[in-house]
Amino acid sequence: MQYKKTFVMNVIFAVLAIVLAITAFYFHIIEEHQYKHLPMFFIAYGAFIATPFITAISLRKYEKKWISYLATGLNLVGICIFFYPFYKWLSNFEYRYLYVQDIITYLFIYLIPSLINLRALTNNKWIVK
Repeated sequence: MQYKKTFVMNVIFAVLAIVLAITAFYFHIIEEHQYKHLPMFFIAYGAFIATPFITAISLRKYEKKWISYLATGLNLVGICIFFYPFYKWLSNFEYRYLYVQDIITYLFIYLIPSLINLRALTNNKWIVK
């Protein structure tokens, strides 16, 4: 396996995402909003958990093209998600200071890991050059 550090990073992120999803489920769904947001919760956290998990599988077994394509697509979606708080920061002049924390958080959760993953995925054997 060529990208061992990236694989370990994705495994750690997947485990942390699972712990975050369980904690968020307890505090947000059970205590605060009941079960009104349950489908949205599972879709959002499912994608949040699936991205590093599928990327780790793709880096481990890179002979499966469809897994690599799926991992690449999920990481591209992660890059697009980063630009949402950045757009809110640019469009809302009055409360700009509120979105700086979101931008920094999304930078370390979505943008940097997605760029690292895309570099590892495009250097794997599944790309036809």
